[in-house]
Amino acid sequence: MPEEGRRDRRKRLTRTAIGEHGWRLFAAHGFDAVTIAQIADAADVAVGTVFNYFPSKEAILFDRAGDLIEDMAATVRERPPGVGVVAAFRDWHDRAIGFLTSPDAGERTRRMLEIVAASPALRAHEREIDQRYRQTLAAVLDELRHGRTDSTPVLLAGQLVTLHRTVAELARDLILAGTPARTVRTRVTTATRAAFSLLSQQAHTFGS
Repeated sequence: MPEEGRRDRRKRLTRTAIGEHGWRLFAAHGFDAVTIAQIADAADVAVGTVFNYFPSKEAILFDRAGDLIEDMAATVRERPPGVGVVAAFRDWHDRAIGFLTSPDAGERTRRMLEIVAASPALRAHEREIDQRYRQTLAAVLDELRHGRTDSTPVLLAGQLVTLHRTVAELARDLILAGTPARTVRTRVTTATRAAFSLLSQQAHTFGS
């Protein structure tokens, strides 16, 4: 891996600072009450600089969304021989959902879930992210069809992303209800196993 240059390091640190100051303000005041100008002031940067790193205020809180989408696509596209697309998607799902069920998730995760639940703008942004998941996954599945033209990629992508969102919302509801972490992990694991078993028969459509 090439050594990080000074300019790249400065950009990475600036982005991290904006994200952390945004998080602290959101955690203290709620998402809707905080402005981009306040985040810029806290991070000691110009408002334009914030937008250089984040296209919207919502993107500051959902900072991992782009990486998760890329990881999902790579996991399905580059799956090992003998692993079907549903199984590969489940591998990604388990990683993506892990930050909610990890023993180290703690108060920050709970507070983030509270912030999202309290903000219509963030809930709408979450739906936009799900749409990006569906579009990206459908495109990857379409690649695997080698030119065949039917609606299976779109349908399967929709089912898989809806499954992922449903399990994530189950975890969110349990955490916000104060459910013990071990119980959250057990119920999320059980729900995941049941949901993927309903889809496993579709894996043969794309080969192993």
